[in-house]
Order: sequence, then C-alpha cells, then structure tokens
Amino acid sequence: MVVYINGSFFTEKNAKISIFDRGFIFGEGAFSTLRTYNGKIFRLTDHLNRLFDSCKKLGFNPTYSKKDLALEIEKTFKKSKLKEAKIKVIITKGVSENFENGKRKNTIAIIVSKLPKKNKKNYIHGVSAITVKSERSFPESKTMNMDEVNSAKIKTRKMKVFEAILINYDGFVTEATTSNLFIVKNKKLITPKTMILEGITRKTIIKLAKKEKIKVVLKKISKKELLNADEAFFAGTTKEIVPIKKIDKKKIGKEKIGKITEQLIFAFKKYVKNY
Repeated sequence: MVVYINGSFFTEKNAKISIFDRGFIFGEGAFSTLRTYNGKIFRLTDHLNRLFDSCKKLGFNPTYSKKDLALEIEKTFKKSKLKEAKIKVIITKGVSENFENGKRKNTIAIIVSKLPKKNKKNYIHGVSAITVKSERSFPESKTMNMDEVNSAKIKTRKMKVFEAILINYDGFVTEATTSNLFIVKNKKLITPKTMILEGITRKTIIKLAKKEKIKVVLKKISKKELLNADEAFFAGTTKEIVPIKKIDKKKIGKEKIGKITEQLIFAFKKYVKNY
C-alpha cells in the first residue's frame, strides 16, 4: 500500500493527517474509489468530474486542478508498483484554523492498495440482500458523511447478506450502500434516475446496454417493483456486476443469473479487457 498526503508519500503505518482537519472534525470532504484495468486507471476523468462536483456541493472548490490531481494519482499508482489496484482519492476542506483564516488549503489524500479478492460464488450463484428504510443526506455526492450507509452496513452483517438496498422516505428504491442497483422487467433494464450517486460503473453499463440493443429505462422504482423484478444486480467499481438472487428472503426471478444480466456481464468483461 502507498499513501499520498499533500505532496508526500507515506507507508500505511506512518500516514497521518491533522486532528484539526475539517474532514475529521465535521466530515467536510468528498472521496471517490477508482480501480485499474490492464494497468490503466479506469475512467479517471469521470471520477474526477464527480469528485469535484461533490466538493462544490459541500461548499468548496479544490485547491488542486483536475489535471494536477490526475497527475498525482497516476504518480501514486506507479509508485505502488502494483499491476492492478484499488485507488481511493479523498479531498477535505483542510485544517480548520487555516480555512477560517482565509489560508485555504485542502487536504488531498490518495490511497493505493491491492484490489479486494472476489468471492467467485457470488458471481456464479448470485447474492442475497435486504431493504432498509434510509436515505443519504447528499445522495448525489460522495461525501465523507456516511452515517446512514454505515447503519445499513451493520444490518447487512447482522443478517449475513451481501448488501442493503436503500428505500427513501418516499418509498422508492435509490441505491445500495456501496453499489448502484439495476433491475430487469419484461426485458427492459431499469435503474433509479434521481436521488442517487451516479456511479461510473453504472454509467458504463447503461452505455453498454444501449450498444447491446437492450432498452434502458431511468425512473423511480417502488419496493413492490423491486421484489417482483425478473432479474436484479448490483454495480460498483471493485465489485463490477453482481447478480442478486434474493431480496428480503424473496426469490428474484428464477433465483439465478438472468439472461440480460449475463449478457451485460459478458459485455462489461469484453469492454474492460480492451480498455
């Protein structure tokens, strides 16, 4: 593992930020999780655009430019000497005293580590999930305020399931704790349109689905629609596409990988193989 903080490199053991950092004290910061394919950072520009947009929604503009931050991310990845990696990029408002005195300087951290190992059974047989009544404070931004998500994650561990699907206070499906959600009904690929973090993998899947001549519908999804889906799957940076076999102990479709999910898994694998 290699850690970059404000222009310097650290090992996992000696990486530190100030206790007065506003990201630590107030959760005023944003982050993005990236990965590599074939030694190249996957859709770096898309990740940076979303990261900077998240910062703006929190009321600050990063002191780094996107171009400079991209160079530092590339540099940190190369220093790790990993063939493939998971890369977490964090931007906080910085040290509280500096910020209040007008000496605006964000804290920039880049963490490069090995990609987490996948449980192959999840991709062959599908996973189980639960629904949780919850919504994030800033659903369209990837902020450091993760209270609702962390609460849902605790429930997944207690229930021994793969993911928790968030149902907002209006009764509609939004996303999972660390994934976007897709369902298939009557051969249509459906995914929530609003009140979600628009994932980069989600964006890629939508594009690939259109190329595969699969009709894509972006709309509100009720819990009833979710539980009566023909197919369903999670999508995320490190997990890619994970089929869902059960939600709240109810079987989804035939409780196995559906044809459209399988088609998209194949298309996604082909896309990243040539990335």
